[in-house]
Amino acid sequence: MSKKKWAAVIGGLIMIGMIAGAVLLMMGPSSEELNIMNAINNQKRVIDHKGHVNKVILEKKDHDGVMPFEAKILNESGVSIGTVKGRRIEGLGTAGLWYAFEGEPPDPERQHHGHHRDGQQGPGGPPDQQGSHDHGGQDKPPNPDTPK
Repeated sequence: MSKKKWAAVIGGLIMIGMIAGAVLLMMGPSSEELNIMNAINNQKRVIDHKGHVNKVILEKKDHDGVMPFEAKILNESGVSIGTVKGRRIEGLGTAGLWYAFEGEPPDPERQHHGHHRDGQQGPGGPPDQQGSHDHGGQDKPPNPDTPK
């Protein structure tokens, strides 16, 4: 075979390899999904349950750069053992993780409260009626109108 034919064959193989690599990259998880999975898979709660996440469902990014997400937590056999929800905040990272493991009550410190983006009320009631974990162990913030 002549040098020109070899060059054409090698050039064609390189081009096919580049196209195949690009297709594979488009089919895999995005960098945001990889960052979320990495953050979740390194959480103590997930490690303690011998779980992992291999797929994240991302909602559309809002105008503040916040992307809500949800993922199934799987055991070593790939069976779902729970759910994790949270938010990926552009420029900051993964936040607001809330866990629900099979056979266990959801983590009360991470329950979703307040208003949803669609305007519906969350399970915790309006913000002034929600319990809080940031007020010295009290169930609710002190009411300034209540006599002491």
